[in-house]
Amino acid sequence: MSSKIQKRRLATFFALSITVVVIWKLHMSLQEIDGDEGDLAVKRKQFFSIVKNRTGLKVEKAEFRLDGTPFQIIGGSLHYFRFPEEYWYDRLYALKACGLNTVTTYIPWNAHEPSPGTFDFSGMLDLPKFLEIAQQIGLHVILRVGPYICAEWEWGGLPSWLLRQDGIRVRSSDPTYMAHVKSYFNALLPKIVPYQYIYGGPVIAVQVENEFATYSSDTRHVIALRDMIKESGIKEFMFVCDDRHGTEKNLNYDGMLKTINFQNQAADAFQLLTKTQPDNPLFVSEYWTGWFNTWGGENNNKGTPWTKSLTAEKFESNTAEALDIGKNVNFYVFAGGTNFGFMNGGFKNKARIIYVQSTEHIPSDGNNDFYVTSIKDVISPDTTSYDYDALISEEGKLTKKYHITRRLLQSRKPHETFPNIPTERQLASYASVVPDAYLSIFELMNGFKSWMIESQFPISFENFPAVSDRLAGQSYGYAVYECDLNVQDGLNFDMKQSVHDRALLFANREYQGTLLSTTKEHTLKIQPSPSVTVSFLVENQGRVNWVSTGDDYIFKDQRKGIVGNITVNGKIVSGWRTWPFDFSDQFLSKLSGYIKDNTLKWKKYKLSDHIKGPALLKSELTITESEPKDTFMQLEDFEKGFVVVNGRNVGRYWNSAGPQRRLFVPGVWLHRGRNEILIFEELRVGSVVSFHKTSGISS
Repeated sequence: MSSKIQKRRLATFFALSITVVVIWKLHMSLQEIDGDEGDLAVKRKQFFSIVKNRTGLKVEKAEFRLDGTPFQIIGGSLHYFRFPEEYWYDRLYALKACGLNTVTTYIPWNAHEPSPGTFDFSGMLDLPKFLEIAQQIGLHVILRVGPYICAEWEWGGLPSWLLRQDGIRVRSSDPTYMAHVKSYFNALLPKIVPYQYIYGGPVIAVQVENEFATYSSDTRHVIALRDMIKESGIKEFMFVCDDRHGTEKNLNYDGMLKTINFQNQAADAFQLLTKTQPDNPLFVSEYWTGWFNTWGGENNNKGTPWTKSLTAEKFESNTAEALDIGKNVNFYVFAGGTNFGFMNGGFKNKARIIYVQSTEHIPSDGNNDFYVTSIKDVISPDTTSYDYDALISEEGKLTKKYHITRRLLQSRKPHETFPNIPTERQLASYASVVPDAYLSIFELMNGFKSWMIESQFPISFENFPAVSDRLAGQSYGYAVYECDLNVQDGLNFDMKQSVHDRALLFANREYQGTLLSTTKEHTLKIQPSPSVTVSFLVENQGRVNWVSTGDDYIFKDQRKGIVGNITVNGKIVSGWRTWPFDFSDQFLSKLSGYIKDNTLKWKKYKLSDHIKGPALLKSELTITESEPKDTFMQLEDFEKGFVVVNGRNVGRYWNSAGPQRRLFVPGVWLHRGRNEILIFEELRVGSVVSFHKTSGISS
C-alpha cells in the first residue's frame, strides 16, 4: 500500500473521529439541558449559521426592507414580565389576529439580575421561551434591551444595588456603571444571539437605551452601548427612540435610525422626524394607545394627561393618520398586564399629600382629608394595574380599540387573511372571605430579631449589611427604623426630607402620623418620659422610572428608607435598630418556619377587636373547580398595603387614593382546594375580601 493511500485513510479516520466527537458533544449538551429553554438558547449559539437568503432588516430608499423586500412594521408592545408565562401564547396570538406582524418588548435588568452576578431567566422571566412562542405564532420580534427601559417599571429597569456605590452615574459612560452593564449584557445577549432573524429566529431589530435625549445630550453613552451590543454577537438592525422634545434636539447617534414616540398629531410628529433625518423610513416606536395611572391621580382613560382627548373616535382617526403617513407603527402598549409585586415605577408630580394626621382622617368613602403644607416635586407611584386602556385589557379582554385597529388594518391589507379572533378567558367571582388570623408588625419584629441591624445612624435600604442568613441590601418593600429618645417637652423632628418614600410614625407603638419625602418637620406632643421608643415603618413606593432634562439629579439618587440623619430637638439622633421587611420569597419561607416552630403564632382575628395596622393578616379562599379562573380581588374597608396569594405577591392596593380598587389575580396562580391569602395592611384593617369578574375601573 502506497504511503499516499495510508495518509488519505489516516486523514479520513481523524476527520470521522472529530465528527463523532462533535456530534457526541452536541448530543450530551442537549441532554444536559433537559427541557430548559433558557439554557437551550445558550447552547444553540455554538452551532448556528446564517440562513440562506436572509439579510435581515435594512433601510433602503426611505423604507424598511426585510431580505430586500419592502416591509412595514406593524408592531405591538407586550412585556413578557408583566404576564404569567402561561398567558404569553394567548396574548401573542391575539396580537397576530389583530393584524400585527411584530411584537416588541422591553427587557428589565433589575428582574433578570436581582443581585450582582445572580441571574434569573425562569418562569415569567424566561425570555428565550417567549421568543420561541412568538416565532411559533409567526411574529417578528423587536427587543428593547436598555439597559435603561423606562416602561413605568421600578427605576426604569435599573437594579437598585447600583446605588451601593457612591458617586455612580447611571445612564452615562461612567466606567463603574458601564462595567456593570457589560457584566449584565454578557449574561443576557448570548441568550438572544441564536434567536436573531439571520439565524432563522424572530428577532429583526434591537432598540438601544430609551428616550435618551430627554435625559442627556451625551450620546457617546448610547453609541458605546451599541458597540457593546455588537461585540456580543448581535447583528440585527439597531435604532433609538425619543419623544417629540428629544427629537427636537436632533442629537447625533452615529448613524442609528431615530424613531419617535407620540399619541396625537402624527403629521406634525413625522414632519419633525423627517427634518432630523431626511430619506429615512418613518417609524413611531411608541404610538401611545392610552396612558398609565398613578396612585391618587385620575383614571387616564382619555389618553395623556396633557390632552385627555383619546375617545374611541379620536383613537381611530389618530391610528389611521399614523398608518397612512408613517406606515411603521408600534402600538404602545398592545396589552399592558400587571406590575406584580413591588415593581411599579414612579412619576414626578407636584405633591398634593404631605402627611395624614391619624387614621380618623381616612374616611371609607375614599375622600382623603390631607394636610398640605407646601407644593413640592414628589414621585407619584404608578398603580399595580398596567392596563393602560390598551387594545387588550389587564385581564385579557379585547377592547373597542382592538376591534378598531383590526378593522383599520384589514382595510389596508385586503388580500391578507387574518387569524380568527381568539376566545376570551372567562373570569370568576368567588365567594367572599374574611381574615382569620393576624400578626402585628411589632410581633414580626420580635420574630425576625435575627435580621435586626444595629447602627449609629440610619442606613438606606440599598446599604443594609448582611445579617444572619440575609444578604446585603434591600431593593423593595418596607423596613422598620427604631430609636429610643428622652422626652422632656415634646419632640420636634427635623426630617430634612430624609424619608423615602413614605413612613408611618409611632411613639411607644402608637400611631402618630404619616410622613412623605417632602416632610421637613414634624412635632410630637407626648408626655415627658425618660425613654420613648420611636418607630418609622418606611416604604419604598417605587423608584422613579422617567425624568425630563434638568431633573437627572432625581433619577440618579433613588435610595430608599431613611437616607440621612434626623434631628430631634436640635440633636442628631443616634443608636438605631432596623428590621428589613422586603416580603421576598426568603422572608415568606422564614415566616413559615417561624410559624411551624412556634417562634411566631398567628392570633385569631375577630372583627369586634377592631385590629389596627400595621399587621399581616391571613385568610383562605376555597375553590372547588379543578381549573380556577382569573379574578379581581377587592379589599373592602382596608386602607393600604399589598397582597400575597399562594406565595405570589399580586401587588399593592391603596383604596383611599385610587383610581385602582381591585387587584388582578391570575387563575393559574390559584389551585383547587385552599388558597392562602396574606394581606399586609398599613393602617386600617377591613372586614371582607371579595372577588369579582371586572376590574372596577371604567374604560
